[in-house]
Amino acid sequence: METEAVIDTHLFVIGPNNSGSTLLRTLIETGSQCLTLPMEGQHVPGFIGPSSRGTGTRLIWASRSEWVSAFRDPSAYDWPKTQHAWALQARNGEDYQKSSSRILVTSSPPFLLIVDQLRTQFPDPRFIFLVRNPYAAIEGIIRRANQQPLAPGEDIAKVAANHIGKSLHQQAINIDQYADLSISITYEDLCEDPAAAAAKIEELAPELGDIDFAKQVQVKGQLLGAIVNNNNKQIARLTAKEIKDANAVLSKFGGTLAKFGYQLAS
Repeated sequence: METEAVIDTHLFVIGPNNSGSTLLRTLIETGSQCLTLPMEGQHVPGFIGPSSRGTGTRLIWASRSEWVSAFRDPSAYDWPKTQHAWALQARNGEDYQKSSSRILVTSSPPFLLIVDQLRTQFPDPRFIFLVRNPYAAIEGIIRRANQQPLAPGEDIAKVAANHIGKSLHQQAINIDQYADLSISITYEDLCEDPAAAAAKIEELAPELGDIDFAKQVQVKGQLLGAIVNNNNKQIARLTAKEIKDANAVLSKFGGTLAKFGYQLAS
């Protein structure tokens, strides 16, 4: 019979989908004292609340106001039951409920919309806010266009750009509002200097133990060694029309892009 892990601290990796949150969470899981879940928190059996799969919103959950409202509705969640389900399934490496491990790391992209709930519902919450070049994130969504719930006549490049633009706008708000409990990292900085990113995270959450960003990890079925920035490869897959369509939407978020050091593609 499984026993429930005692979790004193919850560390949330908060970032739009296709922005490297799975990679970052998996790297953090190398911490010797880190408890993890077998999948994203929103998909763990026993989680009670809207999820990107359960709602059918897939990778574009921020693109429509009605979807955003559904994810933000506090009455849609049962956090005590969710915490219980997570604690039952938490593990440290291959050893479940390791007695010295009392910090749980998890990620779920739509949690970007409900940081206010996470702050009040979980003990000792801390946040890592992650962003990535919007065009690389958009390409990842376009590549899976056939999996997205598009309305008749909707253009995937425009919908993806709207989703990422709104997500980055909300992320900027999160960073400002929760500075006392968080750090922020860009995917680009993570790839350029993994050691500096690891040190920044260990300062936020020393309970993790030593984390090793040079260690081989498995992400979405692929074994990764050194962290590689895939932005250029992914952005190169975008057609001129897709970039033009994305720009037409992202131009509305120019200030937000500039805040993170990004700009419209030419």
